[in-house]
Amino acid sequence: KMKQLDACRSDYQDHLKGVGNFLFRLQMSYQKSNTSTSIETFTTEFSHQSRRLMNGFDECQHYEMIQQQKITQKLDEISFEKRKILLEDQNT
Repeated sequence: KMKQLDACRSDYQDHLKGVGNFLFRLQMSYQKSNTSTSIETFTTEFSHQSRRLMNGFDECQHYEMIQQQKITQKLDEISFEKRKILLEDQNT
């Protein structure tokens, strides 16, 4: 699941960078016209939304990592208990 999240995050990041670069070039080409302000506003909003989306991916990855750690810890505890029971059985 982590690999899927990583791949998806990477794809989104590349796509968002491409769109961001396009918007920046668009903003530069219209800088001297009246549409400059609206494009700048749109570009800023796009930047905020992109950042929010990438933060969402980071939170998902962090949550997934914590879940994996919990599962690993639980499996270690079960394994330890199993070894303990086997040793007790051998000693009796």
